[in-house]
Amino acid sequence: MRILHCCICCFYIDGYNYQENIIPRINQEDGNEVFIIASTFSYENNDTTKPIYLEPCKYKTETGIPIERVAFQNLGIPILTNKVKKVKNLYEKIEKINPDVILFHGPSSVEVKTLIKYKKKHEQVKIYIDSHADYYTTGTNWLSKNILQGTFFAHYLKKALPYIEKVLYVSTGCGDFMREVFKVPDEKLEFYSLGGVIPKQKELDDDRVSVCRELDIPEDSIIFLQAGKFDKRKKLVESLREFEKHTDDRLVYLIAGSLSDDISELAKKMITRDSRIKYLGWKNGDELHRYLNACDVYVQPGKVSAIAQDAICRNSIVILNNLPEYKLFVLENGWLINDPSELKEIFDKITNGKVDIEATKRESKEIAKKYFDYKTLAARLYQ
Repeated sequence: MRILHCCICCFYIDGYNYQENIIPRINQEDGNEVFIIASTFSYENNDTTKPIYLEPCKYKTETGIPIERVAFQNLGIPILTNKVKKVKNLYEKIEKINPDVILFHGPSSVEVKTLIKYKKKHEQVKIYIDSHADYYTTGTNWLSKNILQGTFFAHYLKKALPYIEKVLYVSTGCGDFMREVFKVPDEKLEFYSLGGVIPKQKELDDDRVSVCRELDIPEDSIIFLQAGKFDKRKKLVESLREFEKHTDDRLVYLIAGSLSDDISELAKKMITRDSRIKYLGWKNGDELHRYLNACDVYVQPGKVSAIAQDAICRNSIVILNNLPEYKLFVLENGWLINDPSELKEIFDKITNGKVDIEATKRESKEIAKKYFDYKTLAARLYQ
């Protein structure tokens, strides 16, 4: 098949392991001819506080997928240009590719109307629109939720519904946003989770040995990991505060990511005074996978992050914030908490041997197979 991924609404960062990177790569591995059209909007070094606009260009991804970067059409007012996300000659670019399947990443662009035009001329094409929009990231104020999303972009999506297969929502919160703000009927919605690649057991075992040697820790350590771009909302400091209360030398706490100014000074003091806490710095996707493979427990008591799904795919026990997005896949494989103070009781249980770590990790593996395997998610586009 010829499969086109349109990343006009969302950012596309080269070389990372976001959904927009992984699914095209797996589509290609499955023997399909894959193409990407992406906007020039991105972030410097994956730092969402540093937006950048690249030059329009054509090149190939690290696995040889053709990608074209296209600029938003100038509408005279920068904020309008960046919100409307109109692209010059998108229809002609799609015509040239002649895809069998289009996955349009995000509903928030006037270019949704281009999908209607293309479907009318090419009835055989299957078109999907996925959505990462929710109340935390998109509908953050009245104007955004009710006017920009709920009226303007919802108008284009409503017109497109008869011409597309499904709107694929990546979390329960995103599904609610599509129903309540965009008014998409249930029959047009389908859960399409953010996920991960499920590694072979040998990879997990090898990375465990490698990481323990690198960090000079015993292989029978109980390894916790917290990862991401850390600001106050990620509650890293609160997690470390609870960890410090336990003096068991078997416990190791790894931190992978960047520290924002609002927590950096305090976090570094905590890291320095406890040798069991090890700050790894920022890690790219492949490097982070190595540490996820090695850890026993992934900790994420703050805001939503797709790393949680990736951790489950790599057999980690999880401790996550008690959010609707996570209720589906935190069952016997971990805990949902309302406040970081609840970590103390969990650390107590683990320290006192009241948690069968290996059995709990196997629960994560089964959940990952059911919901998160990107091989299965990529193949959904061929059905």
